[in-house]
Formats: sequence, structure tokens, C-alpha cells
Amino acid sequence: MDDPWVLLTAVAATSLAIAGGVRVGHRLLARVRFSEARRRFHRHRESLEARFAMAVAADMGQDDPAAFEFDDEVTYIRDRSSGGLTAIVAVSLVCPEEWLPYDDDEVRRRAGVALFRYDGLAWTPENRLLLNLTPREAVDRLAGRVQVIHRDQRRRSDLMT
Repeated sequence: MDDPWVLLTAVAATSLAIAGGVRVGHRLLARVRFSEARRRFHRHRESLEARFAMAVAADMGQDDPAAFEFDDEVTYIRDRSSGGLTAIVAVSLVCPEEWLPYDDDEVRRRAGVALFRYDGLAWTPENRLLLNLTPREAVDRLAGRVQVIHRDQRRRSDLMT
């Protein structure tokens, strides 16, 4: 090769092709890892919710973890800096009647969100209830720091197959 520009162009083109292939490989690997994490969440969701409810009920001085009702929808987010994966689930807390000065069903139900963190192997509940937030509002509060990966809006039983 007499012309160094031909060699330089060939090296640059090869470098770009390799970089593009690496990027595609990383995306594919991230999708596979997310799919596995999502399957694990739904496989263990009932026990995760029970652990969350028992811990939060104990922190609130409440004996009945059955007062928590979890929504079917799950929002998955990824932390932009750490890459950590979190599942957000809407929760309703049905307050016992003795907590309230008067009987009002609307007041008896308080909404919030539960957070579940994935460490690459297993999901764990973050044992605190973020009251008066929807999953969308929780994501909005973290704007710029997290990216919504996926929203499961189907019933749990549909996702187990």
C-alpha cells in the first residue's frame, strides 16, 4: 500500500465496526439481564411483598401486614450512574378504623409506593413506604437520575407464563 490514507481509512472503519459491535453486544446483554431480573421479580413477588408489608407494619407499630394491597402494575427503573435496577409498585394502606377520628373509606386508604432493589442475583424490598406518591410521581422526583426501563401493566398471572 503506497497511500497511507487508505491504510488509515481501513483502520478507522475497522475500529468503528468493532465499537458498534461492542455497543450492540452490551445492549443485548443488558436486555437479557433485565429479562432474567424481571422473571425473578415475578417469581418471588408474593414473598417480596410479604417481607415488605411485615417490615413496614412493624415500623408503624401495626400488627397486621394484611393492611397492604399491592397493585399489579410494576415500573422498572435503572439508576443512570450506578446501573442499579429498581421495581416500583403502587401500594394502598388500609388504615384500621381506630386510627381515624371518623369513619371515611376514602381517608382509610392511603396510597404510596414500595421499592424493590435488584443486586444482580436477588430482589430485596426497601423497607419503607413512600406515602402519597404514584409510581409515575416517584419517577418524576428522580428525573435525570433514573431511566424507565419497562412497565408491566398486565396481571401477575399473565406474566408467570
